[in-house]
Amino acid sequence: RVRQAIGPRGWRLLQVFGMNFIALAFARDFMKFPAHAGPRFLLAYAPFVVLSVAGPALVLAAFLLRTGRAWMPAAPALRPWSRRQT
Repeated sequence: RVRQAIGPRGWRLLQVFGMNFIALAFARDFMKFPAHAGPRFLLAYAPFVVLSVAGPALVLAAFLLRTGRAWMPAAPALRPWSRRQT
């Protein structure tokens, strides 16, 4: 019902916002290293820290690539057979 009420674009925005909110909550927990944390603790949590930063960064990069294409004019098609020989 919510999906129908807010439409496809609103639903996508709600999904992205919700997913990034949850990722931020996990990132805050993973990045709180206790002062007495040893190398094993840091090594165990390092992949989660990397993924919690890389995930939203990749989503942002994909969004910028998608919207950037909409703002750029289309490149002219190259037709090698129509080139003039000089």
